[in-house]
Amino acid sequence: MGIIQGLTEFLPVSSSGHLVLTEHIFGLHPKLYLAAVLHMGTLAVTIVYFRAELWQMVVDTFGAVWTVVSRRATWRQVWQDRSGLRLTGLVAVATIPTGIIGLGIQRSWEAMADSVVLVSALLLVTAAILVVTRFIPTGSGKPTLAKAFWLGVVQGLAVLPGISRSGSTIAAGLLLGMDREEAGRFSFLISVPAVAGAGLLEAGAIAKAPVGEVPGIVVGTLLAVVVGYLALWWLMRYVKRGRLHVFAWYLLPAGFGGLAWWLWGGA
Repeated sequence: MGIIQGLTEFLPVSSSGHLVLTEHIFGLHPKLYLAAVLHMGTLAVTIVYFRAELWQMVVDTFGAVWTVVSRRATWRQVWQDRSGLRLTGLVAVATIPTGIIGLGIQRSWEAMADSVVLVSALLLVTAAILVVTRFIPTGSGKPTLAKAFWLGVVQGLAVLPGISRSGSTIAAGLLLGMDREEAGRFSFLISVPAVAGAGLLEAGAIAKAPVGEVPGIVVGTLLAVVVGYLALWWLMRYVKRGRLHVFAWYLLPAGFGGLAWWLWGGA
């Protein structure tokens, strides 16, 4: 489960969809605290990989607050002068619709995750989204408040099991005219508060983990971290080259395979 989480959390193939199908096909019944801890592991990968951007966001945001409070500049001036502050604002704007939509979908998530048909069909939807990126002309735009909002909407909808968060948000960024590398970077930056917020909601489940299972959880989390870092590094190379669509060739047999398994009485 740790290896699957590490690979699929970053590659545009839907970690939730793969975890659900793995559970059904192999008869696994992982506890909620395991999924929560594994998500925290891959969150740590994102923070480490984009540590320079995140640190600049923290420094510029606190610096801007101090500058305005000490009346040495206005908010308009610091917004224009500090790129880290602007990025913090854009991530905050994206987080609002993500939280609203995500919480709404989360109420029925378990019921959807129990449907192999739905998850498999949504994997095929993700494949179609990735294929579309093959035909999007290269853009040069940067994220704006409007683009950040719509990317937040897409990220919220990606809570659906089978829809890739990274694939759908990067594709949306490209459709909005963003530069490939910028779309990939911003996609993962807006995931930090979303995943961290989900982790806080699942904190109670993590606290219920039996002491006897801690060694296994630690091993799974370490595997998720190592595999996840390699997967993220690999994905960013593909995004820069404009080859996100190649992952669709994996999702098509995965989605149809899940449907075939269900038709043959697998679930």
